[in-house]
Amino acid sequence: MTSRATRPPSLGSFDNAALKLWRAELNPAIVEKGLRNFWKFMGAGELASSKMHVPLDKAKLWEDERFAHLRERFEGVEFEFRYNTLEGTVRTVTGVKDVYSNTINPSALGFPRQVSRTIVRELVTGNEIGSIESTDHSNARTWLPLDMMMEKLFPGDDKKVIVTLIGSGPVNAWCARMLNYKWASKVAQISIISRPRTNGSKPSSEELKDYLEGLTGDEKMKFKIFAYTKNTILQISDLVVLGAGADHALWKQGELYKGAKVLNLAGRQCPESHIKECLNLGRVACDSIASCDKRGGQSLQLYLNEQEATSLTLAAPKYGIKELATMLPLEKRDDLPFHVTAVGQAASDVMLVAYHLYIISQRQASTTYRETLRTALGLDDE
Repeated sequence: MTSRATRPPSLGSFDNAALKLWRAELNPAIVEKGLRNFWKFMGAGELASSKMHVPLDKAKLWEDERFAHLRERFEGVEFEFRYNTLEGTVRTVTGVKDVYSNTINPSALGFPRQVSRTIVRELVTGNEIGSIESTDHSNARTWLPLDMMMEKLFPGDDKKVIVTLIGSGPVNAWCARMLNYKWASKVAQISIISRPRTNGSKPSSEELKDYLEGLTGDEKMKFKIFAYTKNTILQISDLVVLGAGADHALWKQGELYKGAKVLNLAGRQCPESHIKECLNLGRVACDSIASCDKRGGQSLQLYLNEQEATSLTLAAPKYGIKELATMLPLEKRDDLPFHVTAVGQAASDVMLVAYHLYIISQRQASTTYRETLRTALGLDDE
């Protein structure tokens, strides 16, 4: 490993303000270009991801310079703060994403539910290439399984897709932005469902609708957007994205269109009836079977653990559970349901942040790490 004295300087550490200064804010074009080789690399075994969860000692929380200024105001507030570290490797670069997440009562602390930063290094030397405040990158890269579903489960342009997003947080906001950027010609409309607020204020589904409709320039929405607080729209939804971290089923049997394709990104949100039907039809897929099995806590894994006393990995051959990267497209649009469980990969965070650093290196006219990043991202292959 290179000695500290001889290491070349990194591209720097960038927060949101610094990125705006460089005019390299995250946008759909960066997300699409940065992740375009992800499934190819996964299939070739050129990605690696791991995760470690550490409950954070509240006493030590205030020693962290990012949160120390909140001590006087919030030290006595009841909350749970956790720390996760995720490691990912993409060809010739590796990275670590540090995630601080407040799992209950986030508004009481005055900062987002999740704050993260990703540091990217050269794999062989360990030299730091740069780091970025990456909470937005983490939300954006969740788009990957939805992108693959649009390609594999809705082939052709004979019928436009009615998409419903359950949950109105930043993950679903990015899903909508990316659908608009890449698949607008296939989308008939997007519907957003969130529960009504008891205090009478505007439902969060309406807030997300207003945000999306307020985007301008290349991001101006090319399809209609509707906000709901009830599940009636599920009767005609072709594709349902579960982006809310609920611990219970979000619809009852009979409320969902029988041919709906469902993407479960977080939580125990799918009724057992949907999971069981898709398993018996052999219409279940994961972004990564091994990662989903290890992660646990989502509808598919919990159903197999509790109802059949088996793991996702062991059940995969029996039920023909596939991985998205290796699936063939459906031969035609059909009226059969399909279920996809996705947990994301730390390598995708590293890949997207590495591409963002590549853009920054171009703006800085810095060549120190540019070839390393080009090779890692497969830009030389294109």
